[in-house]
Amino acid sequence: MKKNLFLAVLASMLLASCAGPSTSTPTTEPTSNPTTTTAPTTAPTTQPTTNPTTKPTTVPTTAPTTAPTTAPTTAPSSDPTTEPSVEDPTTAPTTPDVVIPEISDEPEVGKTRIYFLAESWWHDSNSYGTAVFTDSISYPGEAMYVFEEIEDKIVYAYDIDLTSTSTIGFVSYYLGDYMPTDSVSFLDVVMDTDTIETATLEGDNLFALNEDEATTSRSLFIFSDVYVPGQKDYERPERPEIPDDPSQVEKTRIYFMDRDWWNADGAKTSFYYWSTATDTGAYAWPGVTATKLETIETDMDTVVNVYYADIDTSKYDAIIFNRVKSNNIEGALATNSLNAQTADIKISDLGENNMIILSHDEFVYNSNVKCDTILGVYEEGKWDYGQFTTGPVVVEPLDEKITVYYSNPSWTSAYVYTWGGTAGENAAWPGEAMTKDAETGLWKHEISSAIEGLLFNNGQSGEAEQKTDDLVLLGYANDKPYWNGSAWASLPGYVPEDAENITVYYGNPSNWTTVYAYVWDASGTPKVAWPGEPMTKDTETGLWTYTFTDNYSNIIFNKGEGGTGNQTADISLSGYSVDTPYYDGTKWTAIPTGEEPVVPPVDPEEPENPDQPEEPTGDTFTVTFQNNWLWTDVKIYFWGSATTAAPTWPGVSMTKSTNDGSYDYYTFTLPKDVTGFIFSGVKNDGSGTRDQSPDITSTDPNFLNSNGYWKMDWADGNKVVFVSLA
Repeated sequence: MKKNLFLAVLASMLLASCAGPSTSTPTTEPTSNPTTTTAPTTAPTTQPTTNPTTKPTTVPTTAPTTAPTTAPTTAPSSDPTTEPSVEDPTTAPTTPDVVIPEISDEPEVGKTRIYFLAESWWHDSNSYGTAVFTDSISYPGEAMYVFEEIEDKIVYAYDIDLTSTSTIGFVSYYLGDYMPTDSVSFLDVVMDTDTIETATLEGDNLFALNEDEATTSRSLFIFSDVYVPGQKDYERPERPEIPDDPSQVEKTRIYFMDRDWWNADGAKTSFYYWSTATDTGAYAWPGVTATKLETIETDMDTVVNVYYADIDTSKYDAIIFNRVKSNNIEGALATNSLNAQTADIKISDLGENNMIILSHDEFVYNSNVKCDTILGVYEEGKWDYGQFTTGPVVVEPLDEKITVYYSNPSWTSAYVYTWGGTAGENAAWPGEAMTKDAETGLWKHEISSAIEGLLFNNGQSGEAEQKTDDLVLLGYANDKPYWNGSAWASLPGYVPEDAENITVYYGNPSNWTTVYAYVWDASGTPKVAWPGEPMTKDTETGLWTYTFTDNYSNIIFNKGEGGTGNQTADISLSGYSVDTPYYDGTKWTAIPTGEEPVVPPVDPEEPENPDQPEEPTGDTFTVTFQNNWLWTDVKIYFWGSATTAAPTWPGVSMTKSTNDGSYDYYTFTLPKDVTGFIFSGVKNDGSGTRDQSPDITSTDPNFLNSNGYWKMDWADGNKVVFVSLA
């Protein structure tokens, strides 16, 4: 870049950086906000980078997150999930020389130590680690410790509470810089195993692979046995014969034909299928890597592939095909997607056709594409690309009116701006005014389902203008019409037809005369607004009780008013059961009998309105962040200032200042006496999980340098670097 042009870009960035942090006053919220950690069971929402004529400048969000009690120190758990451009280097992690710490001599109290025996091809000469996932540890799981080497095999160990675990499975992942107990990224998965039910263990503590080499079948068979540490050798028994299953369901085979741009760089195809009636899929998003059936060379010196998926159509009636990276094993759970997928396809629309043919002519990099398809009939060995054995049936996109919902407590008005629909249906900026829904208190508006994108904004201009990032309708459903800041979610108070009532119990803190229960689901949507609903006193036990439906996954008990020490931390309902309905302040347990219940502890003192930082006083400096990993909801967290209180994690939204043609730049003004800060954002992979930079502290020579910008390093997934413009 020529120097004068380079300085012009810098000047525009620094001029835009003069805007300070948002001064809007938040409503009373829990000091520890809800967190969503589970992978979505339906097609998750991904976000395009294509902006409307007027670009967003700030990213308001109501998506709850987790507040750490101290400044976070963990590095990002994965590389970015989207490729920034054709020219960008790949994000495949390198394999540094990593030393795994040893596990303690004794298992954690209340837990059982389990072992996993990995063959040499599974750990690949220490290039890969092993993670464990259960029904309480989300796939792809948490890293296990190296316990012992037996010839070319490795024994891994991990401590698990088997009383709250019904299934266990294992993942081989790129080791990178990960340490035990760190969550493993979907991007790093190499292969995985089937799960095994803990009820079948009968005292076994060892899990081992029963395959001599990696195969293309989904997930590897594992068996259990008893392991004695230090025995130095181990022979696997033969794989038991599996008897014929007379109840096996006959499945329907559906074929998919890709295009040459789709399979470029060895990219593969995964299929995700689900029931539209229950919004549940057979596997986690983005599904299972499809099996390649046939490769077809065309007259244009290009190659297309035919994949297939076998589906129980008595349970599942919709399917999506995704473009995924080449390191996915055929038949295994897919671990990432590469910005392209088909639209939702109703299996009943196939009729006599059995193949979905990709007709989208080209791939737009850095954009989430819902690709066009046509239908045909597959006959093995009779295909030449573009020639159909029956006339192709074009499935026209559904164009209907749908209602979208949004919420931002600091806005006095809300607008929805759409683009890419049919001629004349998109209103000029700022779009169409939304109305308040009397029942939910959310903003709502009716739009066309045929649009390409939308965003919500406050209808203001200049410095007062606030907007969300660009959004798409992928993930929207009749029971998920509400954009909660990170995903399409159910409306507050929505109850699925198959939901059942559960009753929880809580103790009686001496200084509380009322107790409220605030519950929310896996997408972060609460049953009712904070502080929730009042609990009732149970005359028999003296405990507070609350009954609600089991579609909610988290709860906070609180006093129902502001101030310090008046609420618990976020509490997961994963340990709740009919036999353990009482929360004693640390865990779910049985209702106490014959003695005074324990008074549960509450959180230590927190400042009032913790989500809103004070305006910096005294000397300040401006930090600039290049969003080269295409995060959404970019925030900054800081600590150590004597003049400005630290915000609650993950911090406050940064201001989008400019775009250099490839990436957005965000700025924020900090007091000069801070001792550290962290950038974070929601991954652009539909998972809804938040990624973050490592701690940037005053020991860094560029800590106070405003003449440049910070960015995540493509070559090192766990590194943030400063680029000086001097």
